[in-house]
Amino acid sequence: MQTGVVRNVYVTDCTLEGHLGVAHIKTNERRGGFIENVWVTNIKGGSARSLLVLNTDVLYQWRDLVETVERRLTPIKGIHLQNITLGSVEQMLDIQIAQPEMVEGLTLDGIEVMRPQSK
Repeated sequence: MQTGVVRNVYVTDCTLEGHLGVAHIKTNERRGGFIENVWVTNIKGGSARSLLVLNTDVLYQWRDLVETVERRLTPIKGIHLQNITLGSVEQMLDIQIAQPEMVEGLTLDGIEVMRPQSK
């Protein structure tokens, strides 16, 4: 049983300000489904916490409440970030992958950060 499918998502020609992540993709081992062909292109923005947040181990408060009986991993394929200009960013990539074999085809091209955020 699949619980979610995300396919052929295009985000293009946008202006962003003060976002947590320009692209934020999350799932967990209980969901199943798949994520494929996500394009984020021609983005301009001010500040962002991260360029890309990719987390495959999101269980939040349910982590200790219910045992995972059947693992239904979510393959993630074809994530493309291109032609992105940001004013500042805390960290470029926030990647927390519990199952590295489930992620393939991540491309970053034409990424420019004008100045790093100071802490």
